[in-house]
Amino acid sequence: MSYDPIIQLNRHIALLHLLSEAEHEASIRRGILLPMAKYLGRTLREKLWQSKAHMKENRMWVNDIPLEERRYAYSLQGNRKVYEIEQDDLNLHIRMIQWELDKEFYYDEHAVEHEEG
Repeated sequence: MSYDPIIQLNRHIALLHLLSEAEHEASIRRGILLPMAKYLGRTLREKLWQSKAHMKENRMWVNDIPLEERRYAYSLQGNRKVYEIEQDDLNLHIRMIQWELDKEFYYDEHAVEHEEG
């Protein structure tokens, strides 16, 4: 499977967006929802770390702080550029990551049920 830098950029930016939302949720939540928001944040940080490692293998880097809303500086094989993600692409990649998370959490939950049962 070949490496597509635009897909990787879109995914990484979507992860940054979701992590920002999770951090906001953790800052306003109390009670039982607070640990869930923190767990989500840790999971997203792990996915961001994996994304950065994958990009590094392909000589790619993205600044985690946007230049403007949806505009990010990045480097691909030593060439620095600016990328602006379209809102539709951002929404698509957010939904894809949410689907992955839902699948991971579902299987984690069922693995615990089978261990207990």
